Parts: sequence; C-alpha cells; structure tokens
Amino acid sequence: MRKPILKQYGRQRIDAAHVAKLYKHVEKEYLFNADVFCEDPASVRVIKQIVSRLDVVDRTIIILYSELGSTRELGKVLNVSFTTAKRTVNRIKKDIISKYNAIKAAEDVLH
Repeated sequence: MRKPILKQYGRQRIDAAHVAKLYKHVEKEYLFNADVFCEDPASVRVIKQIVSRLDVVDRTIIILYSELGSTRELGKVLNVSFTTAKRTVNRIKKDIISKYNAIKAAEDVLH
C-alpha cells in the first residue's frame, strides 16, 4: 500500500494549511461543469470529469502540479523530494490517460 504524500513523509511534515490554501485558490478552474453551454472542448470536459473523480489526495496533487508547472516546485510545496513528487505525478497522469483512453474507446464503439 502506498504512503499518502500529503501525510507525514519520512521525517518531513508539510504545512497542510498552506497546501489547502493553494488548492482552494485554483480548484474552481479544474472542476467539471456539466452545463451544455460550457465553453470547454469535449476532450477538456472529459479530463475534468476524470480529475473530479480522483480521490482527494490525487486530485489535489495533480491540480497543484498543473498550477505550479513542475514536479520540483510541487516537491517544494509538499516538502517531499523531487523524485517522490515526480513518481506520484506520473502515476496519477498514467491513471488519467488510461481512463481517458477507455472513455474514448467506448465512445468510438458507440458511434
């Protein structure tokens, strides 16, 4: 079982209030909007829907990574090593990509 990155990691502890503040600041941009008048392209809506269904830790990490733009910066914010941040982000991205491909394959079968 993997160790949650937002909990204690080794001897380091992160400032959870700081991470929560950063996350709340950008969370709305990444939320799925089911409104038919939403201006997002279909592929973006699908990705937002996938991200919204991730568990809260993975969703927080991928959104912060998207905002910060690098795993080095994410590692600094979460007070974990660059390697841990990179490995975690890559795992989440693979999960998102596989879910996206499964949804697209299902849509292709229906059409």
